Amino acid sequence: MNTKIVKISFVITMLIIALAVLCGSSIAYAETVMIGGKPVGITVGAKGLVVIETTKVITDEGAKDPCGGKLLKGDILKSVNEKEVYTVSDLRKTVKEEKCFVTVERKGETLNFELTPALEALTKEYKLGLYVKEEVSGIGTISFVKKDGTYGALGHRISDPETGLTFEYQTGNIYDAEVSGAKMGDKSAPGELKGRFNKADKIGTVEKNTPFGIYGKIDSYDAKTFETASIDEVKIGKAQIYTTVKGDKPEFYDVNVLRTFKQSDISEKGMIIQVTDKDLLAKTGGIVQGMSGSPIVQNGKIIGAVTHVFNGDYTKGYAIYIPWMLKSAA
Repeated sequence: MNTKIVKISFVITMLIIALAVLCGSSIAYAETVMIGGKPVGITVGAKGLVVIETTKVITDEGAKDPCGGKLLKGDILKSVNEKEVYTVSDLRKTVKEEKCFVTVERKGETLNFELTPALEALTKEYKLGLYVKEEVSGIGTISFVKKDGTYGALGHRISDPETGLTFEYQTGNIYDAEVSGAKMGDKSAPGELKGRFNKADKIGTVEKNTPFGIYGKIDSYDAKTFETASIDEVKIGKAQIYTTVKGDKPEFYDVNVLRTFKQSDISEKGMIIQVTDKDLLAKTGGIVQGMSGSPIVQNGKIIGAVTHVFNGDYTKGYAIYIPWMLKSAA
């Protein structure tokens, strides 16, 4: 075969491959999904009890320190006397007069300690001098729900501000929630949605807590379907966010996409948006905590979800591109 023909054939083949890759990258995570906007209560646990603080126990003989500096804030208490502890009730049942052998997880390392409980003078119960929490909880917003019940929400990771723990919190549940109103932001902090939920109203699970949102399964969901946009379809200009600021029914509010960032790697900050809707500004002052995950629609497609608010200018915030959330949900 002629060498020139072989070279031309090779070039054409490479161009075809390149075009296939480019086309694939722009539609790889394009789907038709049900739009979110619904507020949900969220609880996520760390597969153990998280130590918030250690303290002395007041006994008839004075103050005693059962931990003796062995346990630290942020430790995850996994077991006491070889019995797993997930609730405060579990802990009370396992702490007895004799010495306690405890297992904790600290920064990914498993540690074992021997502690001697102290008999509290007031309750006459043996205590280890620990303040612990079972989970972190709050209000967030669903971004989308797929046909198989897989959902994405928040667009960022849930973390524990008390202890600084992040990836340790992985699994939990979501619940029906209702928003009673919003607290406006001020110079010291952004505003937040005020809401409530009951653990009797569980509607799904949290299976992944990632830097790009939480993901799991929702038992039942019914909302209008939208196509999702590729990253290169997102344009500077008018758009709308779909969110709930009262009750449990989301509404569309006007925003502008001020800037888009070209991204080849996943990030929770893909675009900058600004709230322009007078009604939403009057109700919330802009973007507030609890609004994270609210889907953004432009030209009839879901382009992303709200993730962060700007400090000092609560009308502006960041949003994640929807393909990154779809990829994280896969």
